[in-house]
Amino acid sequence: MCANNDQKLRLFAAALGEGTLRPLAQWPFDWAVNYATVRPESHLAAVVGDDPATLLTDVHNGTIIARLHGHQDYSFAAAWHPGGVLLATGNQDTTTLLWDVRKTNEPLTRLAGRMGAIRSLRFSPDGRFLAMSEPADFVHIYDVASGFQDCQVWPRERGRGKARQGIPVTSPSTRPHQPLYQAPPGHDVCLTKDGRPGT
Repeated sequence: MCANNDQKLRLFAAALGEGTLRPLAQWPFDWAVNYATVRPESHLAAVVGDDPATLLTDVHNGTIIARLHGHQDYSFAAAWHPGGVLLATGNQDTTTLLWDVRKTNEPLTRLAGRMGAIRSLRFSPDGRFLAMSEPADFVHIYDVASGFQDCQVWPRERGRGKARQGIPVTSPSTRPHQPLYQAPPGHDVCLTKDGRPGT
């Protein structure tokens, strides 16, 4: 699947033995498509772009199944929880919204960034953590099991792209907690193969 500023979402298939991609379908949108991601084990795609709404679209025929409203600006990121029920959307309004796609009339919760648009979102493979990244300064790791109440934030060193040592922060519920992970000084932060934060 490919999203583009030409306002189209395209679906491709790998041509076996040819080393090329074969176009299967394309669907037009009224705005630039900044990102699209398919729900695990499904034909439902979350499509975000130069519009405040997130569209849930059937990739078999391009039909819009639902419109998710809650962001105030353009969106750049989306991620499905491995269970396929939770969807996270990241926006230029500096927030991530969490949705239960079985009930799309309002988001479950809103996670605030520090100072920039939310440009990247990823759930760990086991679904335990959600990583939320701002373009220049902060990476946030949320504990899904805590209802996104426990969070660790890493400020990034300007110009180097490396996370500094983790700093414990107060959770959105204002109760103090232990850091989810403490990165050694000078090490990058990532979600490891087993789904835990690491370097």
